[in-house]
Amino acid sequence: MRKKLASFVVCFLVLTLLVGAVPVAASSPFGPGAVPLTTDEMEEIDGEFSPVVTSVIAGSLVSTASYLITTPSSEWSFAGAVRNAIAGAVSGLVGYLIP
Repeated sequence: MRKKLASFVVCFLVLTLLVGAVPVAASSPFGPGAVPLTTDEMEEIDGEFSPVVTSVIAGSLVSTASYLITTPSSEWSFAGAVRNAIAGAVSGLVGYLIP
C-alpha cells in the first residue's frame, strides 16, 4: 500500500511540475512584426526544390548514414557507400511516387 501511495505521489508531482514547462504560446519565428503572406503572394512563390528532389536527397543521405553506422569502419568502402546512396535515392523516389 505504501508503494502505491508513493508511486501516486511521485507521478502526481511529476505531472504537475511539468505543466509549468509547457509554453503558453509559441513565439513567432520571424519576430513580432512578421506579417503572413496573402493568397496572391503565396501563388507567386515557387519552392526552391521540388519534393521529388528532396525525397531523393533525403533517402540517399539516410541510407549512406545507415551504411556508415552499421558497417564496421574497417570494412567501409567507397563502392559500398555509393551503392547504399543509390539504393537510398531510389527508395526515396519510390516512397514519394507511391504514397
